[in-house]
Amino acid sequence: GLGCDRYNHVSDAASLRAIAELTGLGGFRGCFSVHGQPWEFYLSCLAHIRTRQSFRSVLAGSIAAAGKGFFGASAESAIAVGPRVQEGECFLWPLMPVFWAFDVDIVAKRSMIVSWVRGATNVIGLKLALDEGRSATNLRDVEELPRHMDFRC
Repeated sequence: GLGCDRYNHVSDAASLRAIAELTGLGGFRGCFSVHGQPWEFYLSCLAHIRTRQSFRSVLAGSIAAAGKGFFGASAESAIAVGPRVQEGECFLWPLMPVFWAFDVDIVAKRSMIVSWVRGATNVIGLKLALDEGRSATNLRDVEELPRHMDFRC
């Protein structure tokens, strides 16, 4: 969901830019919220995963906490996300349980990462390929969303 990648230093503006670019390329397929009956299915899937692995995904925890109504970066929100997150590290909002769908071929063509990691055969090779690709690329500075007061009608 939108905002989940903030924990990994991806800004909401960058996510929205990517959605706009993929839409322009014909790759946007729609979005849906997991609230209601899909919400119960999502939580049951998450519970199933958690019985089989010790790793706790910040992304999955953020979606679950936001879907339960947590908002902001409070200590309560951090506890709801999971043990890897401290107060102020993750900002929750109601757009996190909205899932976005894209044409995987169009996403792959747009992605620099796909070409960087194509030959990786294990996790260590993947990490090395990502680090090498990032170091050879001039990445954009973190983009911020415009402030409301700057664009009032």
